[in-house]
Formats: sequence, structure tokens, C-alpha cells
Amino acid sequence: MKRKWSICFAAGFLLFLMWPSAVWAFHNWQCMQLPNGLTLLVVQKSGVPVVSLTLLVKRGASNDPSEKRGLASLTAHLLTEGTRQRSGDQIAERIAALGGEFAEEVSADFTTLDWPVLKEDLAPALEMLADMVQHPLFPQAAFDRARVARVAAPG
Repeated sequence: MKRKWSICFAAGFLLFLMWPSAVWAFHNWQCMQLPNGLTLLVVQKSGVPVVSLTLLVKRGASNDPSEKRGLASLTAHLLTEGTRQRSGDQIAERIAALGGEFAEEVSADFTTLDWPVLKEDLAPALEMLADMVQHPLFPQAAFDRARVARVAAPG
């Protein structure tokens, strides 16, 4: 029985490796180090009108100080609440106009900001993302609302 299972597993694994799939159809990858130290990874897939912007920060919840648990999550959430140039309402309106699906996620090790936009909206979306990450204001009222909501949230 064990030999039969091993043969089936091996045959299935070989079939999986040889199966033509979009997963195995690798796209053009470009990786470069920007002057500011960021690593830019570009994966091109021709014929697709959408660009998926993802900013990955190599810090997450495990980097929160013990007396300030939830800091990374709260910080990521507050990035859309205002910058030196824009109010939270202006940011929300611009995100909606450029795509509307901006999402932040904080795991133990990483924080990601994801935003799919149309190719023609790439430049203004990058400018908006850069403004939110480089010049956040963290308005006190927004901070208080978010903190209360997180404390009151179950789980």
C-alpha cells in the first residue's frame, strides 16, 4: 500500500511540474536599487491594463515595543488620514478617483500597502503613495478614533 501511494505521489508530482500553467509562465522581472535605498521590483505582464503597487516594509507587529502593542497596525491605518499637503478627506477622494482599493496589512514581520490602479494612473498614484509614506500627519482626532475602535474591537 505504501509503495502504491509513493508511485501515485511521484506520478502526480511529475505531472504537476510538467503541467502548462500561467503560474509557471514567468514574466519579465526587473530588480533595481533606487538612490534612496528602496529596492524596486517590477514584474511586467503585457496586455494587462492594471498596475498593482505594493510597498513592503520589513517591519511588522513583532517590532512593536512591548508597551505599545498594535503600533504598527495603527500607524499603517493612519497613513490615509492626512499629510502635509492633503487632508484625510482629500486622500480618500483621490484614492477613490484613482482606483479605490487601497489596503494596508500588518503581519508579524512585514507591513504592506497595496493599491491596484490603471496604468494611466500610475504616476499620480505613486505620487500619492509617496506623500502618504513620507509626510504623514497622524491627526490627533483620527488617532483617538482609531485607538478607541481598536480597543473596543472583539478579539
